[in-house]
Amino acid sequence: MCNRDLWCIKMYNMIKKIFFIGIILYSWHMQCQIIGSDSSVSVQGPVTFLASGNATNEMRGFANFLNGFTLASNLTQCLFTSYFPVSGPIAMNGGLLNLGIDLHLSDTLSFVSTGTINGNNFAMYFPPFDGTLSVPSTINSSSLSLVASQAQIAPVNTVDWSYDNQYIAVGTNQTGTANNLFILQYNGVSLTTLTSLSLPPSATGNLAVLSVRWHPTTYTLLVGIASSGATDNHIYVYIYNPVANTLTLAAGPNPITTGTSCEAVAWSPNGNFFLYGTLISYHIVSYNSSTGTVVTDFGQVTTNATSENCIAWEPNGNFFVIGYNAASPQLIIYAFNGSSSAVVQLSDAIGFNVSALAVDPLNRGFIVVGLSGSTTNLQIFQHSIANNTLTLVTSVAETSNVLSADWSPDGTEITVGLAAGATTEFRTYSFNANTPSLTLKTSITSANSYNATRWSKSPLNCVATGDSGDNVNIYCLPSQAGLVLQNLKAILNGDIVLTTTMLILGSCEIEGNGYKLDLTQTSSFTIGSGANLLLKNMTIKGISGTVINFVDSTGVLGLRDVTWVQNGSYTFTNGAFTITNDVLFTGTSNFIYSSTKTSTINSNAQLMLDNGMTFSYASTNAKNLLAMTDQTSQLYLLNTSLFAPVTGWQLTKGSLFVDGFCNVTSLATSQANGILFGDGASSANDLTIKILPESGFNLNSGFLVYNNV
Repeated sequence: MCNRDLWCIKMYNMIKKIFFIGIILYSWHMQCQIIGSDSSVSVQGPVTFLASGNATNEMRGFANFLNGFTLASNLTQCLFTSYFPVSGPIAMNGGLLNLGIDLHLSDTLSFVSTGTINGNNFAMYFPPFDGTLSVPSTINSSSLSLVASQAQIAPVNTVDWSYDNQYIAVGTNQTGTANNLFILQYNGVSLTTLTSLSLPPSATGNLAVLSVRWHPTTYTLLVGIASSGATDNHIYVYIYNPVANTLTLAAGPNPITTGTSCEAVAWSPNGNFFLYGTLISYHIVSYNSSTGTVVTDFGQVTTNATSENCIAWEPNGNFFVIGYNAASPQLIIYAFNGSSSAVVQLSDAIGFNVSALAVDPLNRGFIVVGLSGSTTNLQIFQHSIANNTLTLVTSVAETSNVLSADWSPDGTEITVGLAAGATTEFRTYSFNANTPSLTLKTSITSANSYNATRWSKSPLNCVATGDSGDNVNIYCLPSQAGLVLQNLKAILNGDIVLTTTMLILGSCEIEGNGYKLDLTQTSSFTIGSGANLLLKNMTIKGISGTVINFVDSTGVLGLRDVTWVQNGSYTFTNGAFTITNDVLFTGTSNFIYSSTKTSTINSNAQLMLDNGMTFSYASTNAKNLLAMTDQTSQLYLLNTSLFAPVTGWQLTKGSLFVDGFCNVTSLATSQANGILFGDGASSANDLTIKILPESGFNLNSGFLVYNNV
């Protein structure tokens, strides 16, 4: 071989290597976008960061984002380490922005949509404004988008999420020898099959899996299958072990032979019972969650043909709903006494086969019903417990058969799957409970029938679907939490009108620099579990209702040099607050303290209640949940009204200033449960009381007790 030929071969191999490396780098870049460098300055045009899986997008070093940036979806994450301020529109679409450096926002900033900003203890500096900065909701017209899909080898009949959204159970129409029950995992980007089974496990081959439902608190799976004869096993209860990745039959009479196809299964809300419906009956079965044992099948309760996946419990557990088809199509509500029996409570002879059914998760009594053969195949009924009525409240003029339906966890949206041949086969409707009414929000066209649709549990905001084209699909919404701040210090340099919901995670601080934070247009400002929020040096307006609230009792709101302006009565329902330096509560309305946690006025701090305010101590859990650290802790009443419950209210240790005449209402029927100053046991707990000239208390009812030693 000549040297020229050798050179050609070497060049060919080198080109192949370069091409291969280029493909790898391109593929990696498609998953993870790094914009900018640590050595050279670049001015960026509009940038969109895509979902990156386990990789991390980055806005790096000397990249100057003069034209803003976009996070494509709630599955997108991006690390910010740029040295320049960010200008232009920011569209987060529910995604996550991690700070690796302080973030400065320029005066040309505008929020298009919001998401989560994890400060990692860095700061975010808002720019100065001549007027106000409006922070909008995430996306006003947010819609579901396809984020993951997995093909099966047979049509998908049924899907369900585990209680913690970790796993998805899938049942298919496979009737050969291949598996028909699958456990999948969704990692935010893709679906992976973890394990699978063939049901029934016999030499004659499997049957279609018609219905699967996870237990409400454990990895226990209820499975209903089709029939080829009276001797088939049709109900299975499996316990999934995620460590060993195995499905094991629960103890007890399991599996259960029904004599005909099991069309639908459902767990009770407490997980102590499950229902299954067949073509001739439905049954109640007791289940011991602690031992993982099927206890007793209470036998046939009625005769009728249950529709596929058309059994559901109401959230209170006192009623369940079944949709029937065949000779007697109807919707029936059964009252359940918590033991072994149920009685027909209400029924509606719809006249068309019920083919989809789901109940309102908020326990408002609404039931979405899908029909086959009607001209209004999507209907909403309402079950009124108080009036013992079942009423059709709204419907949609739909001639395509509705095969599946489910509610979002917050009760505001309904997903609907239709038979192939409809204009659109998968839809999302917004539900207005006040009207009540349905408004079409998302429409997706497919060549397949959508046999199953199931929402994830909150807060994932995703829907799993199964269709006749053998697909399991995951559709997700942008985050609906609005603006989420986590371990972040936000610094204001101008007034802000907050028009989105806000969620605080970790330890956060908002430094007001004397500006105003206006919550008048905010639906909720929530402090998460175990989270701490410190508001400093600001005026906070628009306080009423429960606009500032807590996920649970572990959150803390700190107020330091704050003017708190109420425009209506406000209830502090949970968690605790702390007062540092000078804090003024103002407005002519009621501050109602009903938390079970102790709030504190710190040393050398003053809480002043302004003219016209009413402070209602409404907690009946204890008398002393408004604590003062020592005598330098001050509660200042300026023509303030006080209220205390029948169980009393006690102030100790600090100093109480009375300026003007304060009306006092106590519901106590004895001195011991009145409003007590001091504890009567220790001088260290005495309350120093200073009544200014021409001032005092007007006792309207109950007892006001000087109880110092």
